[in-house]
Parts: sequence; structure tokens; C-alpha cells
Amino acid sequence: MANTGKKQVKEPKKGWLNKAKELVDKADDFLDAKVEKAKKSQAYAKVTKAYQKAEDFVEDKMDDFEKSGMKKKLETAADKAEIKAGKVVGKLKEVGKKIAVKAEKAFDQLTDDDKKVKPKTKTAAKPKPKTAAAKKAGPSAPAKSPAGKKTAAAVKSASKKATAGAKAKTTAAARKPAARKTTKG
Repeated sequence: MANTGKKQVKEPKKGWLNKAKELVDKADDFLDAKVEKAKKSQAYAKVTKAYQKAEDFVEDKMDDFEKSGMKKKLETAADKAEIKAGKVVGKLKEVGKKIAVKAEKAFDQLTDDDKKVKPKTKTAAKPKPKTAAAKKAGPSAPAKSPAGKKTAAAVKSASKKATAGAKAKTTAAARKPAARKTTKG
């Protein structure tokens, strides 16, 4: 029994890919319709008109600014300020150098004066033995002038004592050999 009639053509089954394509097409058509509807609305027309006005206003102000020559004025003012600042910095450098030279001369003069002037000392009196309270309080203060200020000689001798003590401590520590570690095995 043979079928001599037309063959039945089966429609291919729709796969998930074809269904997704149809869905995207429908969504696109829907969005296009809504955009067209929004463009025809009064709100969209008002916003577009306001945007155009703002754009024109900004362009006009930019043109006015360029025509006014304010840009050139600002550039020349900036150039002048830069030149003045350069001059001021140069003057400050010169003043700084002069001050440094004066300070160096004054320092040299002070140090030379200390070398030339020998302090007048009275005959050395025997130092009084310190009491227990004085020993706890620490070393005695250097000699002071009648006005209550330290004399240059007192300051100089105090600084020499301090540096000599520090040198003696460091050289003694440098002379000691490091202790050796012994390992028991």
C-alpha cells in the first residue's frame, strides 16, 4: 500500500534560539513605538526647546568672551605676574645671600673674639667639698657673671668638658673587643 499522494511536510520545531530572536524583535518594536510616542509628547518638545535655548546661550557667551579680548588680557596679566614673581625671587635670593654672608662674618667675629679674649680669673680657690645633698643634686652650675648671665668663658669650658667626656666614653667603648660566644658541642 503505497501512498501516492502528497507527502506531508513537517514544520521544523522552534528551538530556544528562534524563540529568543522573536522575543528580541517584539521588544525592539515595542521600544520603538514608545520612543515615537514620547517624541510626540509635549514634555519632550519642552525639554528639547529648553536644551536648544541653553545651547544657544552658552555659544553666545563663548563668542562674547572671545570677542571681548579678555583671553588676551588674562594671558598678558599672567605673563606680567610671572615676570614680577621672577624679579622678586631674584631679589630674595640676593637678600638671602647677603644675610648669610653677614651671619658668617658675625659668627667668625664671635669665635675670633673668644680666642683673643682670655677670661680674667681670680686666684684659684680650693673647691669646697660637696655635701651629700649637693652630690645627689648633680654637678654644680658654671660660674655666672654679676648680672646673672653665663660668661663666654664659662660656656666655652662647659662645652669643652661635655665634648671631652663624650669622646672619652666613645673611644673607651671602641677599644673593648666584642665578647666571643662559645658553643658547647
